[in-house]
Amino acid sequence: MKYLARFIMLACIFMLAQDGATQPRKKSANLTPLQRGEKIFKEKLCASCHTTSSIAKMQAPDLTSVYTAFDTTFIKVHLRFQQETAMPPIDLNPKQIDDVARYVSHLHAEKHQKVADKQADGKCPVCGALLKVSDSTTENLLTRYNERLYYFECKSCKEAFDKNPGWHLLRWQDPTSVKAQ
Repeated sequence: MKYLARFIMLACIFMLAQDGATQPRKKSANLTPLQRGEKIFKEKLCASCHTTSSIAKMQAPDLTSVYTAFDTTFIKVHLRFQQETAMPPIDLNPKQIDDVARYVSHLHAEKHQKVADKQADGKCPVCGALLKVSDSTTENLLTRYNERLYYFECKSCKEAFDKNPGWHLLRWQDPTSVKAQ
């Protein structure tokens, strides 16, 4: 009888543990850093001051600039020491700061990306936006560097690349380029 009671108790514990394992996880646990950053950005109402589209009224710096696309260090420092800025205080831990910086750095590419994933055959070496090489060629958004051609989704990225190509090429493992002829 004593063993039967223990068996029943263990069976109940096992069934409860299994039931807990099948419960859906919190949605935020399955989000990517980019998605978590976007969620924080929206929850903290950052877009109420910062420009994220061409039609927004700017009260704070434009976060779609090509320079915020590749300077996450500045974004992280700004968020870490926000009490030294004119920005209203928002309480973020270091992980949240990293996620928001990743999201903000993505805004430029999001704004300028003109093609869907399936149509893309290239990636901008400055911001990582997907692009169509033929469109970039038509719009003269390409440049030659070290006997290779690189393609861009916007004029700002091309200008930034032309100022310091080597630095931008260090950022991406697979920028789209072809051997120049």
